[in-house]
Amino acid sequence: TKKINLAYEVLFSRPPPNPQLQRAGEFLNLYQSAAQSEKVSRDESIIMAWQGLCRSLISTNEFLFVE
Repeated sequence: TKKINLAYEVLFSRPPPNPQLQRAGEFLNLYQSAAQSEKVSRDESIIMAWQGLCRSLISTNEFLFVE
C-alpha cells in the first residue's frame, strides 16, 4: 500500500482514492499470480507486476493531459 501511494504521489501529486488503491492492489496480485503460473520466479513476478502497474498509470489521461 505504501508503494502504491508513493506511485500516485509521484505521478499525480495526490494519494489514490480507496477504490483506485484497491484496484491497484488487485492488479498487482493478479499480475504476479499470472506470471508465477508461467514459471516466472517470485522476485521476477513482483518486478513484472510493478512494471505493468506503472505502465498502466502513465498511460492514463490524468498523467498524459494537463487540465
